[in-house]
Amino acid sequence: MKFKVLGFDVEVEMTFGLILLLFSSHYINSGQMGAFFEQSLILFLSILIHELGHALAFKKFGIMSRIQLHGMGGVCIPLTNREVRHKDSVLISLAGPFAMFVIAGVYFAVDKALALPDSALSADRRAYIIYFINVGWGIFNLLPVFPLDGGQAFRSFLKAIRLNKAEEIARFFSFGCLAIIGYLSFKSGQIFLMFLTALLAMDNYRLYDATKRVH
Repeated sequence: MKFKVLGFDVEVEMTFGLILLLFSSHYINSGQMGAFFEQSLILFLSILIHELGHALAFKKFGIMSRIQLHGMGGVCIPLTNREVRHKDSVLISLAGPFAMFVIAGVYFAVDKALALPDSALSADRRAYIIYFINVGWGIFNLLPVFPLDGGQAFRSFLKAIRLNKAEEIARFFSFGCLAIIGYLSFKSGQIFLMFLTALLAMDNYRLYDATKRVH
């Protein structure tokens, strides 16, 4: 599926549906299709707005981009190979998570002002989902771990201040954070977080291996 938002091309791959099913399948099992579609819509809009945050930040620095939503979430792809200054790259990376914080803030303000009623989801459940996705994932995404936005921003920041061995330092922090997250998720029995940590660790190893071969 393809469409435009704010002038940016958006492509939604079939695999994006897997995230929606994984996140909301329990509603299908219990026959609550309204709740399934509402929660899926919240997730879809949250990820889309996250990527729009990146796209608008790219545009601020004169670079147009396109958005792709897929089975691992989403990505904002610049349409030019033009070099971006490291300090600008920090802002571009942070724009996505902060767009999610704005979503949560706006919803909180509107809910406080209007006391939003139940829909297919209860008001409490809807608020929990919005805050969990946009605040919880937003904070997680700021961790200095590749390929999360926090990891990209941290590496760009180290390069912006001209720190020696910025790439190696950023990679060290990334592996260190993953080790801590993996240990904590194992101790607390968080299966999904363990699985996510394993995927991120594999991505980090592939990045490390590719960098090592270049050098």
